[in-house]
Amino acid sequence: MIEHCGQQFYGFIGIWGGLVANTNIFRNEIRNLPYTGISVGWMWSPEPTQCKENIISGNHIHHILNKLSDGGGIYNLGLQPKSVISNNLIHDVKLNAGRAESNGMFLDEGITGIVVENNIVYNIARSPLRFHKASKNIVRNNVFECSQDIPPIRYNRTEESNIQKIENIILQQNISNDWKKLNDIIENRKDEFGPTKQF
Repeated sequence: MIEHCGQQFYGFIGIWGGLVANTNIFRNEIRNLPYTGISVGWMWSPEPTQCKENIISGNHIHHILNKLSDGGGIYNLGLQPKSVISNNLIHDVKLNAGRAESNGMFLDEGITGIVVENNIVYNIARSPLRFHKASKNIVRNNVFECSQDIPPIRYNRTEESNIQKIENIILQQNISNDWKKLNDIIENRKDEFGPTKQF
């Protein structure tokens, strides 16, 4: 459990990996943070670095970005080929006073070759997933819940045609059938997220 960090310095991140390779961030619960839950990468450009083949999977991230904006439950920056963001449960990211929006997942400048799959993202004040200056990536089999006036995926200076979207489920807030469907999905997959139970 990672929680209540950054009480004095709000820019604190729950788990930070800079220019890392072959790194797994797996089955953590991260909550009650002023800023981002998990951040991987650096370099605001598509220039190659050693950052590649990382996996962020099975994490439960919620009630984050309580002070700052322009982040996400998961934030990735820079070229990270063959990396995967999968099977994460992200929820409760509220609107705050910052100029830029906060998201469930924010894939920032230079992101290319990432697969975003099997994640559940709900109760986010803005888009569940945002790309900024991104290139070709795959988004498949995710569940995104948002209000009717918020797009499930936002493309900031990103060509939408570069993002391959495959069989994602889009649910709307405040619709009872969609809320039931979301709860059923979470209940059926609840053992996939967060720390492994200790016996």
